[in-house]
Amino acid sequence: MPGLKSSAAAWVNAEKFNLFAIPTKAGIHALCVISDLRRAWALAHRHRGAGRGGVTKYLGITYCAMALLGCAALQPTQVTSNPTAIKTTLASQFSLSGRFSAKTASEQVSGQFRYTQNDAERTLNLFSPLGTPLADIVATRDGATLTQVNGSTRTAASLAALLRIVIDLPVTDAMISAWLQGLPSAPDVATEIGTERDGAGLLSRFVEGGWIIEISARMEASASPAFAPRRMRWSLSGAPDTEARWVIDAWEPQ
Repeated sequence: MPGLKSSAAAWVNAEKFNLFAIPTKAGIHALCVISDLRRAWALAHRHRGAGRGGVTKYLGITYCAMALLGCAALQPTQVTSNPTAIKTTLASQFSLSGRFSAKTASEQVSGQFRYTQNDAERTLNLFSPLGTPLADIVATRDGATLTQVNGSTRTAASLAALLRIVIDLPVTDAMISAWLQGLPSAPDVATEIGTERDGAGLLSRFVEGGWIIEISARMEASASPAFAPRRMRWSLSGAPDTEARWVIDAWEPQ
């Protein structure tokens, strides 16, 4: 639709408006690299035929490798090989808000969002990165309605169908609700291949409906709900250009 598409085109590019960068612990990283460089220097000098150029080359390779390993080691979610699974259940009533970035092969948008769900309806409010209202989608048992900022409306059978007008993500209402909670919409998915859990036994990765869902950070234990998803990425298998990233700033249990 022209009104919404023109508004979406004005949204800030996610690469320029980087919502998802995780700060590195530069001091710790530097100490790790220095320590390994010292060991590399000693190994290089003991290596037969390693002249001055050989030592320099060896250290350069080691530094790059350790820098990459250091970055990987500082990811907020640590996966364990066989953690004890924590049983969690889907909530039927909740509200959350935050920021998102989504892209396909042909388009990319980013901004703020608020999602609310109760027994009667589901509501998705979309905003520009600066908080300007852009669109509201309200879904009930009778169908869903999209209202744009210019007042025009459009109807469909589901919230997900209207979301595809903004960004073409092939998902269902049940998937949106469950994945935002960091859980699959089908209970048996949590035991299938590709599932990973963090050190606390909570899901950090699962595959459903051709999508890979990764939860990279969670709320604190003192939050309500405790350990709810904080950062996540949804990527479509076989379509590397299609993904959605979410940063949840606030949860509000209903």
